[in-house]
Amino acid sequence: MWFGDERQAVGKDVAVESPAGIAHRWINESDALFRVLVVKMLTIGKGTDTGPL
Repeated sequence: MWFGDERQAVGKDVAVESPAGIAHRWINESDALFRVLVVKMLTIGKGTDTGPL
């Protein structure tokens, strides 16, 4: 996985936090099936999304 210009190896069944505002991408360098579950969460009070719901 890439976060901006930084590369990080990620294995099976690993949760990865990807902060908002930073470019990120996944690359499968193997012949195995590759699946990603994306979960987006509202982070009240930690950014610009602090307005009323």
